Amino acid sequence: MQIVYDFGNGMRMVDLSKLVDPAIETRRCKLNRFNTGGPIPDFHTNFDIMSHLGTHAECPHHHDDNWPDVTAVPLTTFVGRGVYVDFKESCAPNAHITKADLDREAGKVREGDIVIIDSSEAAGEDSDRGEFIDEASQSILACLNSEGCTAKVAVGSIVPSFMDISKSYSDAMTALKVSKIFDGETDISRYDKLGLGRLIYQLPKPLCEMFIREVFPNDAFRQLDEETRTTIDTFFANDLNGSETSRELFVHRNTLVYRLEKVKTKTGLDLRKFDDAVLFKMATMVRIYIDYLNDTNDNKIR
Repeated sequence: MQIVYDFGNGMRMVDLSKLVDPAIETRRCKLNRFNTGGPIPDFHTNFDIMSHLGTHAECPHHHDDNWPDVTAVPLTTFVGRGVYVDFKESCAPNAHITKADLDREAGKVREGDIVIIDSSEAAGEDSDRGEFIDEASQSILACLNSEGCTAKVAVGSIVPSFMDISKSYSDAMTALKVSKIFDGETDISRYDKLGLGRLIYQLPKPLCEMFIREVFPNDAFRQLDEETRTTIDTFFANDLNGSETSRELFVHRNTLVYRLEKVKTKTGLDLRKFDDAVLFKMATMVRIYIDYLNDTNDNKIR
């Protein structure tokens, strides 16, 4: 837990200490408490712990025992002018950046500068990338939850360079907003998986209202009872498969047909037809979006 001590005169101290609990650490973490004292106990604790991200800086000693370790690197090394160096055009994807590559860019860099290096990565299989994104998102969420944080994770679009990172951030914020509207229960939102919600979110409210009046004249949707709406949701979740829907709802297939006919009578849309089903689904999502815009009490993500 972060604690801030205010000393006045604009001075304050922030305690960034982290509680180490072997029961929840994902990397190696073992504690051995022992007594080294005689009649008067003198307890000590040995830590066998491994961590990596955000815990240290890689010093020259990391690569050679004869090179400086962290004690020989002053803190001022980490403060200075930032210089962006782009190797995407001059180096092949996944290739090593050589001394010759660095020498070509030497004119941009002065002593004491902090160099941000950007290079290309060969694109892997989409399925592998998607799996990695899902696993990383789950890990981040689990880490935040373990610290007592109630959090949601959003994934922006994949961008070609460091300079485009602001676009990915903007897309991640869009993913949070769209998921809040159309799938409030989800804790992980991916920009590339938003589907129809992403399209509807960009529509102006007057256009949405006009669309609803055309698809559901006389407020036809509100005439559907809760049982019918549940049937529709289950029918869509089963990809318009009547047999699976009947089985999941524990109703006879004829009962399902009767309910779908009732929807057709009230709305004019036959959900067994693909085009009508798509139109109904889109109109339902547009209604949700309009309700969201009209709810002034809602805590919208800005």
